[in-house]
Amino acid sequence: MASYRDKINQRKLSTESGRIAFAIELLEHNYKICKDWRKDLSEHKPVEIYDGIYIYKDTYVWVISTPVDYKPNRYYVKVVPIFSNYEVMRDVLDAQPWQYW
Repeated sequence: MASYRDKINQRKLSTESGRIAFAIELLEHNYKICKDWRKDLSEHKPVEIYDGIYIYKDTYVWVISTPVDYKPNRYYVKVVPIFSNYEVMRDVLDAQPWQYW
């Protein structure tokens, strides 16, 4: 059974949008694994998911951001609705281009 779950997780983690959606899914459903992340998010601090991609929670959306290399205090941002399932989050992330803030 573990190998089946591993194959599903590998498929989920194959794209950047899939990795971000998988991390959000962990945040929303696995309280024990993400205790430190939840504490930082409750204090409205951005949390690094992986490789310089940060997430924070706004009123009704997750805001995913990554810093712009050549400009300080500028970010590329994507937005995902809270409490969506994995497929919806991945599709929303795939459909959006990175917006410059």
